[in-house]
Amino acid sequence: MRSIFTSLQIAFSAVLTSIFPGHNHGQHDGLNTTTRDVAIIGGGSTGTYAAIKLLDQGHSVIVVEATDRLGGHTETYHDPATGGRIEIGVQMFHDMDVVKKYFGRFNIELTKMYLFSTEENTTTTNVNLAAGKLVESYVPPSPQDIRAAMQAYAYILFKYGYLQGGFDLPNPVPEELLIPFGEFVEKNGLQAMVQIAFMVCQGLGDILTVPTIYVMQNLGLDLLMNIQNGFLTTARGDNSEIYEKATVELLAKSSVLLNSRVSCANRNKRDKDGYLSVTVRTGNSPNKKIIRAKQILITIPPTLETLAPFHLDATEKSIFGRFKWVSYLTGILKNVGIPTNTNFVNVNPANKYGLPKLPGLYGLYATIVPGLTGLKYASTTKVSKKDAKKDILDTVAQLRRNKVITGAEEEPEFVAFSDHSPFDMMVERADIEDGFYRRMYGLQGKRGTWWTGAAWFVPDSSLLWEFTEGVLVRLVKEL
Repeated sequence: MRSIFTSLQIAFSAVLTSIFPGHNHGQHDGLNTTTRDVAIIGGGSTGTYAAIKLLDQGHSVIVVEATDRLGGHTETYHDPATGGRIEIGVQMFHDMDVVKKYFGRFNIELTKMYLFSTEENTTTTNVNLAAGKLVESYVPPSPQDIRAAMQAYAYILFKYGYLQGGFDLPNPVPEELLIPFGEFVEKNGLQAMVQIAFMVCQGLGDILTVPTIYVMQNLGLDLLMNIQNGFLTTARGDNSEIYEKATVELLAKSSVLLNSRVSCANRNKRDKDGYLSVTVRTGNSPNKKIIRAKQILITIPPTLETLAPFHLDATEKSIFGRFKWVSYLTGILKNVGIPTNTNFVNVNPANKYGLPKLPGLYGLYATIVPGLTGLKYASTTKVSKKDAKKDILDTVAQLRRNKVITGAEEEPEFVAFSDHSPFDMMVERADIEDGFYRRMYGLQGKRGTWWTGAAWFVPDSSLLWEFTEGVLVRLVKEL
């Protein structure tokens, strides 16, 4: 589908640009110029949602996306042999009105999905992947103890209802939100839920050391409710479908630039008509395009590197320079040799709560396509795709040498691999205490710029769409 979309973009840009209002083929400093109400930087979950929402409200937009597809962390692998679909990114969505309305707009049918469903034909095996050995001594908490711990945790969450809307925190921030999650667990007797928290909060890295607020954001009240009552997923098993349909619509309205990056943005001074300017380069073309926009919405990860073309002021630099993050990668292997319908979960009984050390795999998982194995990998420090792949293949090789895997003759091979870094962007406790999020949220609307995306709340599409709606209400008032 990616090559089709790229071809469509070229065709539509050549034929339809004169049909739709707001597109200007005039010159601006010798460059092609496009005029829009809003320039949206990043076509991931929030950027695509914002574009469709604004278009439906009658506003003109253009999305600048660095890759050849929309959807960000939502990636669906289509197996050419069987036609089976495997999600290697976003697995499911919350049962929320904003989700049902969004999918309904594109006539995409949804169905219920349960996070911890117990399928009779699926077996979970605890494996110490660092040692390449089966784990026989580890005794997990009982279902009753897990249930009791989760109920106690939910009761604590109710005290901090404001966390469901993001990081609009009181001053001072409650001590309980700032202590390391491991200390929070011990203080409240929640040991039985740690393994579940570790698996649900994939991407947080070493959850025992991060401030508790980040675990509470990733494992919040709405998510607990959906764990109990069921999430939503697409009936056709293709979560990328909504982004494919959005791409076609945006291309038809000359409202997206794929394979494009911002090279420079002028947010300090508006032109005589009240527009800011963003300079964009597409692919390897030497030609640049000027986007004139009344407002700019940035949805990409706010690192100093990614935001360099926007010429951050001192305040913005002091805020975004505080972030640290986890490297998180996902993919699919073939020829692993794990028995059909078997999941390998990474457990190290020598560590507290049996948690594995990172970098490493969270596990190797059965998929709906026989012979294909899903994987999730994380590192608390920056890791390249090359090094992550090597570590994963070395892990599989060790499992084979130790006869934990005996059902494979061919060498394992990646059929899909994706880097979702930077993931779960966080700051230190001292920064949170010092009002970091109050200052960051205070950037909204300054210099004609608005912000949304995972760093502003949580890497969860459903909750981010709801958060983005609140940002758009304020943005639209400035158009």
